[in-house]
Amino acid sequence: MKIVYFISSNFPYETVIYSGIGPRFARSFGWPTEPISSIRDVTCDAGLIDGRLMEGDFRQIDAFLAVSSKKAFPIFFRLSDPEIPTCDHEWNSYVFRKKDLPGVHYVSIYDPEGPVLDFVRSLKRSRVVRLPYPYDASKQIDRDFALRKRRVFLSGAQSRKLYPLRHGLRRKRRWNPLARLAVSELRHPGYPDIGNPQRHDVVHERYIDHATGFTHFFLCPSRYRVELMKYVECGYAGCVPIGEPPNSLKDHVRHCFLSYSGRTTELLKAITTGRREMTEMAAEYRRIMRAMRDPAKLNASLEDQIRAIL
Repeated sequence: MKIVYFISSNFPYETVIYSGIGPRFARSFGWPTEPISSIRDVTCDAGLIDGRLMEGDFRQIDAFLAVSSKKAFPIFFRLSDPEIPTCDHEWNSYVFRKKDLPGVHYVSIYDPEGPVLDFVRSLKRSRVVRLPYPYDASKQIDRDFALRKRRVFLSGAQSRKLYPLRHGLRRKRRWNPLARLAVSELRHPGYPDIGNPQRHDVVHERYIDHATGFTHFFLCPSRYRVELMKYVECGYAGCVPIGEPPNSLKDHVRHCFLSYSGRTTELLKAITTGRREMTEMAAEYRRIMRAMRDPAKLNASLEDQIRAIL
């Protein structure tokens, strides 16, 4: 099956702070990319539409959808954040308005939860396929635990409502001196792709390299308990995961996780674990993530899902 990943003809992808979108995302799966301006000239079995669209892209997609279904291939709009239906972005509104049109389907990066689940349940003709973030083994960095700081690496957007576990740890670190000793925080760089100022350039490969400086990587699946990209990034950095696994992985990686329920003693116990034990836990987590999120396996699963609905 030939899958083509269509990206915006105008969006500034160089401003995106993570590799889960745009050309970088397509490269992880080995898909060819094409600008949406070329969508009527491309021949393929299925087209996946990136999650960053602009007004000029809308006109091109509308023109493509106006073509007889016998000549056109099915397209799959991308769904990600569980709360994306509530986000006030023009591209989101456009994507949701296209539901149930002939040849229009969706691909969900996370298990559908929250408002996205409500949207999925509202569909009558369109279908949804599942595609988690792939584990790109070329991004792995090996660093001896003897060279790492015995600290928990904390990063990510802060929201008491959306990321309660992460938000709670950040607050604890502010007033608890023992927590500050145990946890190292990297401020969120901001979202320059949606007009926010960028605070620092520790993104993409620099982000993974920065994380390798620590023994542990804090993971919060959000209030929806979904598989954020940080779960593969922890494997890339070769860190011990601490926090909570997402629902999609918990039966497979629970034994690799150090749990955190809000007590400082849990953090201190984690960072004082023997280096050999930490190395083995991190290696086991990486092994499982590399196997479960192998791009070839995810591609095969995606193709099976697509065939089942066409």
